[in-house]
Amino acid sequence: MSQFAQRSRRRPLLTGFGTRYLCPIPGLALAKAAPRGTYFTGRERYGDAFARDLGHLFVQCIGRQLRLIPGAQVIGEITYTERRAERKTVDWIVVLPEVVLVEVPLRT
Repeated sequence: MSQFAQRSRRRPLLTGFGTRYLCPIPGLALAKAAPRGTYFTGRERYGDAFARDLGHLFVQCIGRQLRLIPGAQVIGEITYTERRAERKTVDWIVVLPEVVLVEVPLRT
């Protein structure tokens, strides 16, 4: 990958070409502004605390969206004890008349 392409991926807007920005690959600017790009940019700049805080906000956002489902009962995370160890369920359980949906978190 060329030096220009590598730099463009991290910082898709170029300066030094007059008073405006230059965006040679518009798709990279859009990707940078999308949720995934925001996550990695913030994590690179502010560390794991940013990722953790964003994760908590994202979970709450998902809960608000799930509560918009007509007729849904949305149950938040439940803390329980198993063999003297405190454990937690998934973030959201959605109960509908026909089905129960369980959110399965992605762990990396």
